[in-house]
Amino acid sequence: MLKSKKCVLFYISLFITVGIAVLIFILSSKPAEVSNSQSLWVTEKLLFWFDEEDISKYNSLIRTYAHAFIYSIFELSLIFLLRVINWGTKRIFKVSILIVAFYAIFDELHQNFVEGRSTQLYDVAVDMTGALIAFGVFWLIYMIANSRKSDNL
Repeated sequence: MLKSKKCVLFYISLFITVGIAVLIFILSSKPAEVSNSQSLWVTEKLLFWFDEEDISKYNSLIRTYAHAFIYSIFELSLIFLLRVINWGTKRIFKVSILIVAFYAIFDELHQNFVEGRSTQLYDVAVDMTGALIAFGVFWLIYMIANSRKSDNL
C-alpha cells in the first residue's frame, strides 16, 4: 500500500514539475511583442486603479516578479519530487538548484531564436533568486518541523 501511494505521488509530482517546465518554455517561445502585450494585460488587471502611464512603469516590475515566481514554483516542485524519492536535503539542494540553473540558462539561450527576444543574464539571476527563495522557505519549514519532532521525543 505504501509503495503504491509513493508511486502515485512520484508520478503526480513528476507531471507537475514537467508541466511547469513546459509552461516556462511555451511562455518564453512567444515573440517579444506578444509576450509584452500579454504582460501588459496582466499588469492592467493587477493595477486597474492606475492610469495608463503608471501601468507601463509597473509592467517591467511585474514581469520580473513573474520570472521569480514561476521559477520558485519550479524549484518547489523539484524539491517535492526529490523528497518523494527519499533524497537527503543537501543532495536535494544541490540537484534542484543545478536543474533550475541549467533550465534558466537553457530558457534564455532558447530566446535567442525567438522573434524580438534575446538572452539576458539578468533574467537568469531573477530566476535563480526565485529558486533560492523557494528553497529557503522549504529549508525553514524543514528545520521548524524537525525541531518540533525532536522536542516531542
